[in-house]
Amino acid sequence: GYFGKHAAVAYFDFSKDKYCLTEKHHHDEYIGCFDDEELEVIDPNGGRPKTLEEEYNMCPKLVPAMMQTMLRVLAKQVETHSTIGWMLERLLGKRPESESFHPDWADDFVIGLYAGINLISMPMYASRHANSVFVPRRKGTVEVFSVGNVVAPDVDIDNPKFVPVEWYIPQPLLEMGMVPAMTCFHGFLRQLPWDDMLETDRNTWDLVMNLSKVAYERKADWVMSFYKGYKTIDGIENWPEMEVDFARMYWKRDEWDDALEKAIAFGLIASHRLEQLDPAVEFGGESLPFVIRLNQFHALQVRKNFGKFQGDLYFTKDGYPAMMELADGTRVARGDKDWQYWKFAWRCSLITVITLTDHLHMTHFRAANVMATAVRKTLSPNHPLRRLLSVFTFGSIFVNLQAMHTLIGPRHVLHRSTPFVQFEDLSEVVPQNLLPLTEKHKALLKDEEWAKLPSKVQESPYFSDGKLLFDAERKLLKDFRELYGYGSMGMCSSSDDKITGPEAAGFLNELVAENAHSHYASSLHPNVTCTEFFEEILMSYIWTVTGWHRHVGTVGDYYRDPELASFSWRDGERVARPLQHMQMTTVAVFTSSLQPKIIEDYSHVFQGIYKEPQMIQIMDRFRAQLGRVSKEIEKRNEKRLHDPDMGFKNIHADPKIVECSVAV
Repeated sequence: GYFGKHAAVAYFDFSKDKYCLTEKHHHDEYIGCFDDEELEVIDPNGGRPKTLEEEYNMCPKLVPAMMQTMLRVLAKQVETHSTIGWMLERLLGKRPESESFHPDWADDFVIGLYAGINLISMPMYASRHANSVFVPRRKGTVEVFSVGNVVAPDVDIDNPKFVPVEWYIPQPLLEMGMVPAMTCFHGFLRQLPWDDMLETDRNTWDLVMNLSKVAYERKADWVMSFYKGYKTIDGIENWPEMEVDFARMYWKRDEWDDALEKAIAFGLIASHRLEQLDPAVEFGGESLPFVIRLNQFHALQVRKNFGKFQGDLYFTKDGYPAMMELADGTRVARGDKDWQYWKFAWRCSLITVITLTDHLHMTHFRAANVMATAVRKTLSPNHPLRRLLSVFTFGSIFVNLQAMHTLIGPRHVLHRSTPFVQFEDLSEVVPQNLLPLTEKHKALLKDEEWAKLPSKVQESPYFSDGKLLFDAERKLLKDFRELYGYGSMGMCSSSDDKITGPEAAGFLNELVAENAHSHYASSLHPNVTCTEFFEEILMSYIWTVTGWHRHVGTVGDYYRDPELASFSWRDGERVARPLQHMQMTTVAVFTSSLQPKIIEDYSHVFQGIYKEPQMIQIMDRFRAQLGRVSKEIEKRNEKRLHDPDMGFKNIHADPKIVECSVAV
C-alpha cells in the first residue's frame, strides 16, 4: 500500500532505486515509483500470479463455470446439427461451407481452442508494422512467471499493442476484461477432460470422411476446409499462405516421392541439421555421405498407442534418402515395404523436434526471452543500445507468455497434440541440451567454420541466402559499435577494448546471469571484448530472433497435410489422427500472424538519443543493404523455381519476409 491506497509492484527501477507501482487491477495504469519507506507490504506474494495454478485460482469462480456451460451448449448444438447450433456458428463467424466438429473425433478442448483462435482472436488481429514498435519509456525488473524450468517476465514494460482494439479502448477496461479473459480461458481449457481416442473406432479418417459435407480428394483438403476463407481484420488469411506445394510436387501414386525428404533436408527447414560423414556410410552398393539424426529422441516416453520419435536418415551424395537406421539398429532400405511408414515417422519426429527445440526453446526462450529481459532490466530508455534492441525484442515478452500457457504448460495444445508422457520434464531437459548460440551459428560467424561446410550444405538456401542477411546484420552492429563504442561517451575502452560503460557492462552481466539461471549452456563471461560482444555474442542473439526464427518457425506448409507431418501419430499408421492433427493446426494459425519486417523503417525509435542523425544514417544504410539482399534472393529464387533439381523458392532469408523479432 502507499498513502492508504492499494497497488501492485510492476517493476523495480534500478536507476531510481525505487519500486514502481501500477493500479492493483489495472496493470498498465502506472502510478509512480516509491522508496521502501513510502510503502507498506500488504501481501508479500504480490497481486500478480507467478504460476499457472496461481493464475487459474485468481479467475472469478463463475468464469470457468460459464465457459464450460457455453462450450457444452455450443458443442451439443453443433454436434446435433440443430438450428441453434447453426445460428451459434454463424454468430461466431464460422462459415457454412467449413466442416463441422463431431463427438466421434472431436472433444471440447479442440472445439474451444479452434473457436478461441480461428473465430475470435484472429478476426480481431491486424498485421503489425514498424510503427507498432514504441520508443521505450521504462527500465526495471518485473515479476517472473514460471512453468517448470522455464521463467519469463510477466509483463512488458514497453507495453506494445497486440490487437487494434487496444488502441481505442481504455487500458483499464482491457485489463479488467480482455487480459483476465485470456488467462482464464487458457486455464479453463487446461482443465477440460482428455481422451486421445486411439483405442476405439473413434477419431479415424474413415469416420471423418464419411461424416464430411463433401467428398475430398485428400485428407489435407478436409483439414483446410476449417480455415479456408477465414481472415484477420485487415483481410489476411488466417492460415499462412502456401510457399511450397508439397503435394503437387511430391505426392505420387498415393505416396511421397523420395525427393520430398531431399527438399526438406537440403532446401528447406532441416538443412541446419545435416551432418557430413567422413568416411561415408556404405550401404546397398552406395556411399551415403549425409545424415540427419533423430534416434537420440527415442528415449522420450510416449503415451499408449503413439509412435516413438526416432530415425537416423542417410542421404546419397545427390541428396536422396537411401537408408534409415532405427533406434534398435534396424536398417530400413529405400523401397522396403515399411519405407513410407518410417519416412512419415521421421518427418513427424523431425518437424516436431525442430519446433520444440530449435524454435520454441532455443529461439523464443534461450534467445528472445533472455535478451528482452536483460535489455529492460539494465538499459535506460535513452541508451542507444536499448533503442536498437527494442526493435529486435519487440513483442517477445507477450508472445512468450502465451507460449508459456499453450506450448510449455501441461494439458494444453502442445501437450495434447504431442505423444509425450513426461511433458513437463521437457522444459527441464531441453534447455540443458541446447548449444550456446555462438556455437550453433559458428558457420555464419567464422570464415574458417564456413569453409568446413560441405559445398552442398553451403549451397542450401538457409546458409547461402542466410549469409547475406547475416552479414548485413553484422555490418549494422559493427557500425553501431564504431559510433557508440569509443570516446568520452563510449561503452568500450579504446585501449583494451573492454566493455566499460556501466549500463553496457550491466547488460552483459545480466545476459550471463539469465543464462545461468535458466540452465543454458553458455560461453558468455563478463570479460569478453567489446568487438566480441557486438560482432559475435549480440550478433548470435539477433540472428536467432530474425533469420533463424524464420527458418525454423515457418511450418504451415508441413502441417496443412496430416499425411506429410504432424506432432504425433498412432504407431504403425502413416497419417496423423484427426483429433491430434486439428489440435496442432491451431498452433500453425496463431503463430503465423504478420509482424514487422526487418526491412521496415524504424528511425522513429532513435529520435532524441545521443548522435541521433548518425544513428538514423546507419539505419538507412542498413535498410539499403537489406534491399540489395532482397533483390539478390529474389533472383536466386527465380533460378531455383526453374531448376529441375529444386523447383521451389525459399524466401526465409528475404528481408521483406523476415520479421524483426519473435513477436509471433
